[in-house]
Amino acid sequence: MALVLPRLALPCLQVAEAIAALTTGSREDLERLLDATHGDRAHGLDAALEALADRALVWPADNGLLLMAAPLRNAWSSPLGLDAPLVRLLAGSNSDELGRMLAKLDVKPAASRKESRLAALVDHHSDPARVAALVAKAPAGTRKLLGAVQGLDHVAGVRDFSHMIDPRRCRPAV
Repeated sequence: MALVLPRLALPCLQVAEAIAALTTGSREDLERLLDATHGDRAHGLDAALEALADRALVWPADNGLLLMAAPLRNAWSSPLGLDAPLVRLLAGSNSDELGRMLAKLDVKPAASRKESRLAALVDHHSDPARVAALVAKAPAGTRKLLGAVQGLDHVAGVRDFSHMIDPRRCRPAV
């Protein structure tokens, strides 16, 4: 991996980091994250994914998910500046704790088992509109703290990927 990464063009590394942040995601998920569903951005994403696949770093699985070589995924401790996925952050919580969180959110899980409760929390927090509504109802101090985390503009290219997925820039350095 140490020999491959320095030879990748920056857009390819940025696409790889976005895939690492998704943890498990499809090409469509990646396209939405990068706003690369059509035009030049889509072509740039194609070029980056092709360059990554040529090096056996990222490839599509039969089920449509994008798979990534473990050493590449481990190149970032916090891809896109994000913490671990919610399912991992809450894995150590017991069923009662998860139940109390769901009750505060007025969410009814399918069953009272830990797995169902955790799945319900992840589902709830996967909806940006629901999270935005929670933040809007939070106390002012909490909203201020979340404001620094909410916008990912400080992460290169999270809001505007047009500069990074230029298909001409995804060729390896020679």
